Amino acid sequence: MSVAACGKTSAKPVPGSRSGASRLCRSPHQEESMKIRIDKPACVGNARCAAVSAELFPLDDDGYIAVSEIAVPPGMEQLARRGARACPERIIVIEEDVAKS
Repeated sequence: MSVAACGKTSAKPVPGSRSGASRLCRSPHQEESMKIRIDKPACVGNARCAAVSAELFPLDDDGYIAVSEIAVPPGMEQLARRGARACPERIIVIEEDVAKS
């Protein structure tokens, strides 16, 4: 990566980028973030989301989703999307480009 692209030579590629041209690093104020919102009372315990990522979709002792909102760590966006698609009840909503506070 060139110095002009990021202002430093040890820049890391942006997670999820597909082409070399879009792999420029971003400054902290330009970072995209993602949240998962879950209609927890509507969970019927299929646990398909947790089968995709137990870290993102933790279950309680009864096998139901344990949380109603999750901030997705960088690099786990694809797992979040896959977990949401895996839910047959469609109670998992992905919110992308959420402004960080």
